Amino acid sequence: MSVALVADAEVRAGVALVTIHVRNPTPVARRVRVANRLAGPVLPPRRNGVPEAGWDDDGVTAIVDAGDSAALGYACPLGGREAVDPPAELAEVGDPDERRDDAVARARRDLGPFRPPRDAVPLGTATDGPVDPIGESSSTGSTADSPSRPWNTALPDDVAAYLDHATRRIELAERLTDASVPEATDALAECDVAPDVLAEVVDEDAETLRVLSERAGTLASRAEATNVPADALRRLA
Repeated sequence: MSVALVADAEVRAGVALVTIHVRNPTPVARRVRVANRLAGPVLPPRRNGVPEAGWDDDGVTAIVDAGDSAALGYACPLGGREAVDPPAELAEVGDPDERRDDAVARARRDLGPFRPPRDAVPLGTATDGPVDPIGESSSTGSTADSPSRPWNTALPDDVAAYLDHATRRIELAERLTDASVPEATDALAECDVAPDVLAEVVDEDAETLRVLSERAGTLASRAEATNVPADALRRLA
């Protein structure tokens, strides 16, 4: 058996209230794309005034676990037109990891690299692994032109570049924190990244920056404690 969808609509005052049930009888989780068939935009469910993840003007993308079902719903202003039956359809079924990989790739492209240069973190930390390129396609531009950081001349370019990108991501997350609906919509439109992906990236930034802070503090203390006898050593050279 394959993934199946049942959708119904109840019209009230020119607005269709759509209820959807998606059933996944397969032994693996599936990513489903549900498309609106009505002549109007999708008004998705919201939490604290912000649309829930996966929704857009045309429908929703969701993950349905193996042998499970999902209940979805939205409103759609009809603008005087009649509701069609069914009001929504199953437009796509795929591997749940495919869309996630696309979202993370888009976050890397739009928000810059996730990790600092390898030399900037100690061995054995959670940030070990392939080092991302330093945002060649990022819209932030070159690090030397960044007006918001005080470290343009104090750090190597690759370290400063990571901090620039992390600053951009964190500033975006700050804009979304307690944002109004228009503010959140504008901020998300600028980066075109799902909120859950942005949250994951910023969480990784927080951990990486903590590691950097601890190592930088330790190295600074060690550097301050040194006293190289330069004059005496110069005579031995």
